[in-house]
Amino acid sequence: MNWIENFSPRPALAYVLLTLAAFIWAVNTVISRAFYETIPPFGMNFWRVLVAVLVLLPIALPELRRAWPVLRRHLKMLVFLGFLMTGAQAMIIVAVNFTTAINATVANATQPAITVILAAILVGTRIRGLQGAGIVAALAGIAVMVVRADLSVLQALAFNPGDFIALIAVVGWASYAIYFPRLPHDLGLSAMLFLIMASGLVVMLPTFLLETAFHRTTPASAETFWVSVVLGLCSVVSVYVWNAGLRAVGAIHATMFINLIPIFGAAVAITFLGERLFLFHVIGAALVCLGISTVVLTGRRKEES
Repeated sequence: MNWIENFSPRPALAYVLLTLAAFIWAVNTVISRAFYETIPPFGMNFWRVLVAVLVLLPIALPELRRAWPVLRRHLKMLVFLGFLMTGAQAMIIVAVNFTTAINATVANATQPAITVILAAILVGTRIRGLQGAGIVAALAGIAVMVVRADLSVLQALAFNPGDFIALIAVVGWASYAIYFPRLPHDLGLSAMLFLIMASGLVVMLPTFLLETAFHRTTPASAETFWVSVVLGLCSVVSVYVWNAGLRAVGAIHATMFINLIPIFGAAVAITFLGERLFLFHVIGAALVCLGISTVVLTGRRKEES
C-alpha cells in the first residue's frame, strides 16, 4: 500500500486539510455559478464526477486489485456512501431551483448541529457542553453573515418546499460524515473514493439522461470540457483531503469546518468579483472561527485526559 492509500494525518494536519477542502468547495461553488446559464446543473455534475472517476482509476487500480477481497466485504457501505454523497448534491441542485441562496445557506449552516443529533441517534456519540456552545457560536456567525447583521432580512424570508429539500441534502451529508470514519482505516483512501464516486456516477446517470431528454442538453464545447476538468480535479482533491481529515478526527469535528465555506466564498467574491468587505463579514467570520476553535480544543482536551 503506497502513501496515498495509507495516508492518516495527525489531528493538526487533519484540521488544515479540512480547511483546504472547505476552500476548494467554496471555489467550486463560484465556478459552478459562473457557468450555470450555459451548462445545465445535472450535466455539469455528471461530467464533473466522470472526470473525477477517470482521474482516480489509475491511482486506485493497484489497490483495487490488491485489496479487492477486503473492499468487497464493505462494498454495500461504499455504495451507500456514494448514494448519500451524490444524492445530497442532487437535492441541493433541485433545492436552489425553488428557494433562495440565503435560505440554502441557512440550511447548510445547520449541518454541524444535525450531525451531532444524528451521531447521538445512530452511533451513540455524546456531545460535551463546550462543544455544543461552539456549534451554536459558529451557527450564529453564519446567521450574521447571511442576514448581513440586519434583522429585517429575516422578516423578508419566505420558506417553501425547496428549503425542506435543502435540509434533506444536509442530512445526507451529515450521514456521510458519520458513517465514513467507521470504515476500516486500513482500506485505501483512493480505492474507497473511486468506489464511492463510481457508485455516485451510476446514481446520477438517470437524472442526467432525464435532463438531457426533457430539459436541455449539455453543450459539447471547449467551455464544457474545461469546466468539467477543473471541477473534476477539484472534486478529487477536496473529497480526498476531506475523507482523510474526516476519518482522522471524526464527524463532529470535521463538519464544523463546513462553516468556513461561506467565509471563503465571500473572500473569493471580494477578491475576484470586486464585492465589498463589511463589518458583518468580520463579525460572522470571528464567531465561526471561535466556534470551530471551541469544538476542536474541547475535543483535544477530552482525548488528552
